[in-house]
Amino acid sequence: MHHLLPLAAVLLLSTIPTETKVVTSVKDCEEFFLDQTPPKIMGILVGGNILDQNRYKLICQTFDDTRTFVTLYDTHNKIPVFSAAKFRGSTAGRPSHPWMIEPQAGDTDYNPYNQQGFDRGHLFPNSYACDLTEKKSTFTLTNVVPQNKRFNRGKWKKMELCVKKFLDENCINNNNKKEGFVVIGAKPSDSVSTDSSLLNNNKINIPSVLWSAFCCYSRSQNTLKKGKVTQNEIIMYISDLYKKRNFKERCQSVQFPSPSKGHQRNESHYCFGFHLQKVNNKFMSVNSISLCGATHRGVKL
Repeated sequence: MHHLLPLAAVLLLSTIPTETKVVTSVKDCEEFFLDQTPPKIMGILVGGNILDQNRYKLICQTFDDTRTFVTLYDTHNKIPVFSAAKFRGSTAGRPSHPWMIEPQAGDTDYNPYNQQGFDRGHLFPNSYACDLTEKKSTFTLTNVVPQNKRFNRGKWKKMELCVKKFLDENCINNNNKKEGFVVIGAKPSDSVSTDSSLLNNNKINIPSVLWSAFCCYSRSQNTLKKGKVTQNEIIMYISDLYKKRNFKERCQSVQFPSPSKGHQRNESHYCFGFHLQKVNNKFMSVNSISLCGATHRGVKL
């Protein structure tokens, strides 16, 4: 049963405890990763093992007794390392739901960003959710990072819409079901001495980089053509994503697994990745690794 926090912990938005479960093994939430394999995060998550379980908490996000996605949370920086989910089709609308906390992850001293020019920016967005339960489950403070308001409501929102459109239209498996896997993460700022990289009395880290990737199976080999590549449209396998120079320079601590070769031959993998970078701690912009272009009628940024 949910209980409201004391008034001191409630400012502009209500917060309530979640029903989530903090676990110690990726295997407890492996259904949210492609081939049950998480990305490799250097120094944090290697071979599916969390190297420092006192600092990093793996959360099986749960709402109404339903597991919806998984988050790896950094209790020191008080932001998620990543959130990962299985895409099963999206539904319209944004629920009116209070923000939730996860006491087991040490997320109890969280204040709103909006008075400081930042939004609570979802990693796994509610717009990707397949039903109301999944949508509501995304409103947990362990699934958000500080995002510049202008960026979060502008280019980043367009990027999310672009990816959702692609997933809804193209990620159809052999059972005629929508299916894909998304992973969205954050790289914390180096905040040794700069107050501008921290919020809430130097408690919450403002990420320097956000990265995002998705992969899906398509029953049609011709859903996308791997022909001419433009600046806003680079089609690649996730195993090639890390080789791209810009991505490697800024996200060199993140490595994705290659798709397994065990899937049916008439299913194709389509994988994309992109990131944003904070500039001078004030303005954020998308740097293209692969963004939606004209070929699949997405939203150009």
